[in-house]
Amino acid sequence: MAWTVLRRDFVDGKVECRLGVKRHFIRTGTAYVIENEHGEIAFCGPTCAKNAEYVTNPNETVPDLTSKLILDELTQAKGKGGGSGRRQDPIKKEIQNNKNSELYLEVLYKLVPLLNLAANTIDDGLNHLISLILKGDSQESIRKNFRHILLDVIVSTKGSRYELKYLLFMYAYLKQIDFLFKRKNCNESERDFLQSCQMYVMRHHLVSEKQFVHINRKLQVFGRSIHFIGMEN
Repeated sequence: MAWTVLRRDFVDGKVECRLGVKRHFIRTGTAYVIENEHGEIAFCGPTCAKNAEYVTNPNETVPDLTSKLILDELTQAKGKGGGSGRRQDPIKKEIQNNKNSELYLEVLYKLVPLLNLAANTIDDGLNHLISLILKGDSQESIRKNFRHILLDVIVSTKGSRYELKYLLFMYAYLKQIDFLFKRKNCNESERDFLQSCQMYVMRHHLVSEKQFVHINRKLQVFGRSIHFIGMEN
């Protein structure tokens, strides 16, 4: 059976890796989401996701909703210090744009229901994308018909709470709060605090730095942490 890797995402608790010779489980809190030709969705680990015996796209860079390293920033970081001043290769730039647009759409699809996002932001292009998602348009349809809007939004939202790296940050933050919620020993006082953190993000589409410090401290007990990204707008 042919499986295709769709993305890397957060998962709840222990999940089974669908691929490989022996049955095994993923306990890291993140996994690769895969789909077969029948539309069945499952999970696999990083090794299986890169194995050509198991997946159809082992060498493809798929959207990673657990990462805050955006492709254009990675490219710039690699180019620093060279002093060449050369323009970016147009082919590489096209690949970069495709990957960033896929990633933006993936995380936007996640956050529209999580944050109850409505088409009333200050960015017209983003409002159009949100309205399409609320209308029920598929990611494939939006990528095919509105790629130009996606690329424009990635640029126009930079420096705002709707830029790609901040959307990824909010998504990771909410997923880690969800992880803390589901602990067996999470008491009522902790639940009230976690809920207040969730509600703050839902109301303001921002992460409170004060609340974040407490959340990160709780996560570190379990060997987890998130890098804070500040945002004024």
